[in-house]
Amino acid sequence: MENQTNTEIAKESIEIEREGLMHLFETRKWTMFLSVLGFICIGLMMIAALVMLTLSSKGFGFGIAFFIMMSIFIVIYFFPIYYLFKFSELSKIALSTKDNSQLTNALMYLKKHYQYMGILAIIGLSFYLLMFIFAGVAGTMSSLF
Repeated sequence: MENQTNTEIAKESIEIEREGLMHLFETRKWTMFLSVLGFICIGLMMIAALVMLTLSSKGFGFGIAFFIMMSIFIVIYFFPIYYLFKFSELSKIALSTKDNSQLTNALMYLKKHYQYMGILAIIGLSFYLLMFIFAGVAGTMSSLF
């Protein structure tokens, strides 16, 4: 299956048995829970950012920098949560109406979720690798003096 091209896969079809549908139903409930929890966390992050922005206007430092940093995290965090929510929503519709096109759309959002998370993981690992390289260079340079 690994060596098949997209056109070969497109020619094939697959049926999901009742047990597979039950697994999908359970998965849908958990992804809905996790996406709602994620949206709540985004809301709390927004509140924290606004509080820090308000405090910065009253003379406390780092408020604007914290607000900008939190805004970036909110934007980055929003998309995988949204994709997970759409998967859950569309798979619920697909399971209740037995609509293959809705299931296809739901699986597309699940794919987008994992692609996004994979790209974030690559970026995070690259960042850590760069930190280790810079730390090693800095340690080597400091031992020379």
